[in-house]
Amino acid sequence: MPATEYQGSSFLSRSIQSIRRNQVASVLMEGKQEQELQHVDIFLKHVGERFQDLFSFFSGDGEGDDENHSHHHHHHLLLNLPWLRKLLDAFLCCEEEFKAILLLYPKASFFSTRLLSDLLDRSLKALDLCNAISIALDSLRRSHDLANLALSALRQHPLGPGQFRRAGKALKTILTTITDKDPTATAERSWSFGRKSKSGHLQSSVSSTWSAAKQLQAIAGSLAPPRGAEMNGPALSIYTRSSVLVFVMWVLVAAVPCQDRVGLMTHLPSPPRQLPWAGAMIGLQERIGEEWRKKEKRGTSGLMEELLRLETCANKLIELGESMQFPMDAEKAEELRAQTNELAEICKSMEDELVAFQRQVREVFHRIAGSRTEVLDYMSQATRTSSTAVL
Repeated sequence: MPATEYQGSSFLSRSIQSIRRNQVASVLMEGKQEQELQHVDIFLKHVGERFQDLFSFFSGDGEGDDENHSHHHHHHLLLNLPWLRKLLDAFLCCEEEFKAILLLYPKASFFSTRLLSDLLDRSLKALDLCNAISIALDSLRRSHDLANLALSALRQHPLGPGQFRRAGKALKTILTTITDKDPTATAERSWSFGRKSKSGHLQSSVSSTWSAAKQLQAIAGSLAPPRGAEMNGPALSIYTRSSVLVFVMWVLVAAVPCQDRVGLMTHLPSPPRQLPWAGAMIGLQERIGEEWRKKEKRGTSGLMEELLRLETCANKLIELGESMQFPMDAEKAEELRAQTNELAEICKSMEDELVAFQRQVREVFHRIAGSRTEVLDYMSQATRTSSTAVL
């Protein structure tokens, strides 16, 4: 009998201890889950703050809307290089925070989300878009060189028909390049993130039949917000990161005249408005979309402000040169002076920003590629963990 009482007492004691351990583990797990959700909320909040800042900057209410820009009527409507650089900065910050969120979750729980494989595929397609954008930017740098050549010719003294012919030839080449009217223009572009050529440039991996618009549709087509319980935790983090990626790629393609952008506005998804970053992103989509539809009617180049100013200025100078008679009268001379000064200002703004922007696009490419590799490693570890648990 005493032995029985001892055994019963010992069994009860072990049961109580087990229950307490389970309660402590449950509390710790709930605390961990709550902490994880807090980190996700912070991530979403930061994305929202960055996009609100982008929207304010785009609308002319934030930094960068100083007196030096106030005389450009396009400033509040179109995408200029400072804003595009700010956009890429925001993306790179979001990418870093997303990777931090990734490390918070147990391997199995994060691996179980159906959005993860879509994320990998979407990132791979985004690398092709970065390639195409970089090729286009390299072409714009050559256009910038041609603009400087035209500017040098127009500043010659005395100015005669020969100088106008040299300037006109350079400006017509610019227009052919930036409006993609020449089907061979794309094939001549040779810079990308692939292997290096003998000249030291990086060669393109984008084929002549590749379409930026179709690539964007492929990236955005499977993008859908999580539902039910998935609106919290890792699934929402993946959706947020994917939405930011799709938006950034869409803006870059809209801004820069890269290969085949017909149907760019098709199938661009809008996020649920209750998300903290959704309102500003939707507002930007609407404003940029409105400008894109105007662009399609005009048949002009991309929405980059500096590019549109270059196109307008080049057309005016070509028309002026074709109607010019020497010696110039005072009215023609003043018009030429105004357009030459405009061209000089455009060249200066592109010189200051274009190389830095191209460097940022390159950084975005490498960051996306690095994140994709980390997610693949993450999935591989999850698979090994699951296999070990089964064994």
